[in-house]
Amino acid sequence: MMILLIGWVIALGASYGIVRLLSGFDIPVLLTPDVVVMACCCAIWVGVVFRSVPAWKASKLRPIDALRFE
Repeated sequence: MMILLIGWVIALGASYGIVRLLSGFDIPVLLTPDVVVMACCCAIWVGVVFRSVPAWKASKLRPIDALRFE
């Protein structure tokens, strides 16, 4: 969960930087709270899915086979 939070903060900072950069070129861009909430929800969803799928696959293995594979 901490990695997810760090990734979200980095992505939010990068988005803010891109908005500032595009504003300098007179391109109308606005970073609204709705966009921030949507980005947070997407980041949480991606984090949950990409952490759950490998765990689900690993739970289907017998413990001795999982240790042997490593």
